[in-house]
Amino acid sequence: MALLEGLVDHWFAPPAQHVSEFFPRHLKLIELMWTAEGRGRATFEAMALEKVSYTQFVTRATQVVVRGLAEGWIEVDIPASPTTDDSLYRVRFVDPDRWADELSAAFAVALPHTEQVRTDVEGDPDLA
Repeated sequence: MALLEGLVDHWFAPPAQHVSEFFPRHLKLIELMWTAEGRGRATFEAMALEKVSYTQFVTRATQVVVRGLAEGWIEVDIPASPTTDDSLYRVRFVDPDRWADELSAAFAVALPHTEQVRTDVEGDPDLA
């Protein structure tokens, strides 16, 4: 029976899942960088969103920042080696109007709970 079970598992079981150890940490670093020095809280308060918590705001806005990084209208400066000087970790909004437009668009439509991206992923050092 074990042989048959092994064959069934081999041919029909889903592939092994790979959880990146880097992805959640990278996402968390981007989040920490763009919300630094009260920027995240100030942006949240300026938008005056209804029925959106600060945590929900940061999660969705971080996805906008990631898209901006991929498309080039946001840039980051990360030191070549880790340092305790937080001022060396910088986010530059190359096109601040685009940032404002994209952020407004991200909150124009409420996302279903199943489509929201979670940053509290296994392996997040803040959850340990």
